[in-house]
Parts: sequence; structure tokens; C-alpha cells
Amino acid sequence: MKKTTTFLKTQLLAVLMLVLAVQAQPNEIENALAVDPETEIGTTKSACASLGKTLQKSLFPKSRAVYAGSDATICQDNSYTIQDASASNYTSLLWTTGGDGTFDDPTTLNPVYTPGIDDIINQYVELCLAADAETDCMELSIQQNAYVDIISDEMTICYGEAVDFTGLVVAGNYNQILWYTTNGCGMFSDETVLNTTYMPSPMDYIIFEQTGMCTQLVVFVSPINPCVVYGSDEVYVCYQAQPEVITGPDTTITEGNSFNINGASAENYGTLLWSTSGDGYFDDNTILYPTYYFGNNDISNGTAELCLYANPVAPCADAEEDCMTLTIDITTATNELTLNPGWTGISSYLDPVNPDIVQLMALIQENLLIIQNINGQYYQPEGNNTLINWDYLDGYFIKTSEATTLDISGFEPASTSITLTTGWNLMPVLSAGDVEIQELFAGQTEKVLIIKDAVGVDVFWPGKQIFFLSTLIPGKAYMVKMSEEATVTF
Repeated sequence: MKKTTTFLKTQLLAVLMLVLAVQAQPNEIENALAVDPETEIGTTKSACASLGKTLQKSLFPKSRAVYAGSDATICQDNSYTIQDASASNYTSLLWTTGGDGTFDDPTTLNPVYTPGIDDIINQYVELCLAADAETDCMELSIQQNAYVDIISDEMTICYGEAVDFTGLVVAGNYNQILWYTTNGCGMFSDETVLNTTYMPSPMDYIIFEQTGMCTQLVVFVSPINPCVVYGSDEVYVCYQAQPEVITGPDTTITEGNSFNINGASAENYGTLLWSTSGDGYFDDNTILYPTYYFGNNDISNGTAELCLYANPVAPCADAEEDCMTLTIDITTATNELTLNPGWTGISSYLDPVNPDIVQLMALIQENLLIIQNINGQYYQPEGNNTLINWDYLDGYFIKTSEATTLDISGFEPASTSITLTTGWNLMPVLSAGDVEIQELFAGQTEKVLIIKDAVGVDVFWPGKQIFFLSTLIPGKAYMVKMSEEATVTF
């Protein structure tokens, strides 16, 4: 019974091997069992011998073991030498890559592979070794270099502020991070994290103020094995001081119609702006040392507050302001000018409290048609005006629709000298009383060609010995033609 069982097992194994052989090599099996067509007698002995060889070849081929080597990791800057690949019983070898790198010789067993750009970006590549029809593959991982980049090379912060690097630093492929300063004395909130904060010390500001040297901050990142190259970047932090401003001490004015500001000071500002609590005005409210002209309300109230506002320089955001009190303790006078219908030549011996032409003409606005100087600058109530301020050193032509009076409130000027140029001049009368022409031009009458009432017929004409005009009347203006320049004092 035992022999029968063994025999059956042997027969079943033979049948199974035959089936496998037929599936593997059907053509060769068919040829081995071919029948002679003439005799129709199968040459059984020959067929069995041929079938045996075919089964041996199909079921027991020669070994062709192929091994591409173990998986490995390299740094992106390196090539990889394949050292542990193996193959036997082959007629040819060929290495191929799933990426864009290159082999120095893809037909050798242990070539050198240099990764391509796509390999580095993908951070891995599959390398396959083919020995005849057999293939094996290994995976080559590619570790990218550590890198760190501070978005700005230089930045400026305001005194008292910290540098917050959140969102300002990009880094990757690193193991550890370290911040430090080469010349600063401040502190990092945590020098081992990417988004740290640096708080400058007062010494950082002093170094910057005295030397102009900004604080250098450096960040290092260590690589991940097998890479060995550290990444680093640096940034220079400079400083902007907050604005400082002083208007100067409170001041009392006892004469004149203006105040020359000369005691103010300002530092670390972008722009300046003066303002007043009164109704006066500055000749230029954007400079450090302007002149302030009193308004009528300033004089009536006896005081005005002048404030200087200093805007910061970026990136500072806080402005600075300081104020002073101006006490106005002065006595003014009024010069009443009589205006006839039509044209009149006028002037005033007073320097107006408020020289603004619009304010001066406000009381005669309904009757005023035009006022202009000899240079053609004019003011009309509803015109494109070029005459802005009244100048007591000038005379004016004025035209009104009706007879009226114009009151000029002001002060006696510190100087009553006028320089008359060669040719025609429109001269004011800087005196509260009548002025004799011969006395005014004493020693210089030879330079006078003609003097005439601005809109009248009276004439002083030395060359023709015509002297219908001998006295200058306050409030009027006169046309004067000179042969050469001369200065007269009332």
C-alpha cells in the first residue's frame, strides 16, 4: 500500500510538471511529441527524450540573480557610486533612471550616478539594473541643502521698537537654527526659533548715532544628514529717532505787527507745521523759523497760542507737538484814506496789522472795483487775484464805484526809507504830515525827472521849471520818474 501511494504521488508530480512545461514552452512540447505522417507511428522513444530536455530547460533554468543594491540617501550636491549591486549569468547589463540624472557608464555593474534637477526637486529617484531580461531597482533619496533667507537685507525701526521676524524669514531642510548679533547688545526672544524677535538695547542706539553703524543680525541653520553645508543669512537693523520739537519760551510783543520766531528747535522730523489759535498768519508755516503776522483778533485779545507740529520720519508713527503763548501788548493807529469815485492813488504811512489784501478791502468790498500796484499785480473781489498782501513801501491805484473811506490799522514802521529805481515808480507817503518835495529830495533833485499826482494833474518838473506840485500829502501816491536810483527817507 505504501509503494502504491508513493507511485501515485510520483505520477501526479510528473503530470503537474508536464502541465507547467506546456504552459511555459507550448511550441517546444508540441514539436517533441510530433508524429511521423507517413507511418503514423509516433517515435515514442525520441519524443520522450526531447520532452525531457525541454522540461529540464523550462523548469530548471540557469540562475540569473540581479540585485540593484540597497536603498541609499545622498546630499543634492553629491553623486552616488553604486557599490553593492550584483548580477550573474548575464550577457549584458544596463542601468536606467526614472529621473533626469546621468550615469557615467550605464553598462557597468557599479557606475556613478549624478542626480538631475528634477531628481533634486522630487528628492528621490529610482535606479534600475537590467541583466538580460531580469531587472531589479533601488531608491536613491536626495536630501536638499539647508537654506535660510531673510527677506530684507536692511531694515529701519523706530527707537523703542523691536524687530519681529514673523513672516520675514524663509528656511527649509534644516535641523537646528541659531540667531546671534555680531555688533549689537540687544536680546533675542528665542535665538533657536525661526520667527524670533530682537529687542535693541540703548547701546545699539548710541553706536548708531555716533558711528552710523547698523546692528548686524545673523541666522544659521544646520543641515540634515548626509548634507554638511550650513545655510546662513544676515540683516542690518538701523534706527530712526522719534521727533523732538520745542517752540521756545512764551514771549511778549510790545511793538510792530509781527513776531519773528527764532527760538524754536526740532530734530528727527519729516515735515513741520505751525498753527495758531488766533486769526493771524505765518509767512511760511512749514519752516522752523517763520514770521507770524498778528490778526485783528490777536491784537484785541492780547494773546495767541502758536504751536509747532513735527511729523515723524518713517517708520516712526508718533508726531510731536509743542506750543508757546504769544502776548501782544501793542498800540495801533489808524490811517483813514479818502477814496473818490473812479481812480485814486493811495498809500499809508502805517504798516498794517494784517496786510492780507482781502482782509484790508473787506469793509469797502461793495464799492471796490479793483486795486493794483505799478507792477500790474491786482485784486478784484471776484477775480483771479495776483495781489496778495499790502506793502507799505508801495503806492497803489484803486478804483471804486462810489466815494468811500478805507481805514488802515497798523503801526509806524521801523524804517521809512524808500529806494526809487531808474524810470517810473509809484511812491507812497510814509508820513502822518505833509512832506515838502525839496526837503525829501535834498541833494538829489538832479536825479528827479518828474513827480506827478498818481491820477491828478499837479506836476513837479524841474527840467521844465514847472512846480505846480510842491507838497506830498499823506494817504496819496505819486508817480516819480528818476534818471538814476536814489534813496529817500521820510
